[in-house]
Amino acid sequence: MDQDFKAKFEKANDILALKGERVIGCAYNKLDQNRYGLNYDFIKVDKSKPADAEEGEEYITDIPIDNLVFVGLIAMEDPPR
Repeated sequence: MDQDFKAKFEKANDILALKGERVIGCAYNKLDQNRYGLNYDFIKVDKSKPADAEEGEEYITDIPIDNLVFVGLIAMEDPPR
């Protein structure tokens, strides 16, 4: 990501956000098939958590977030409540 691309990305993000839209950045990561096969479990249950743990705290993730490739932005209208 060079400076020109970063400036265009930030401008697009600002324009969409100023319109009141929710902006989500999308990226992917091509994973090594030898390590992450078709049945790889990216979300695991942590058995060491106490039974009274907050909801969601019993799960741990093993999702690599380095070397991501930026795909684009998605903007969604967020209607007033």
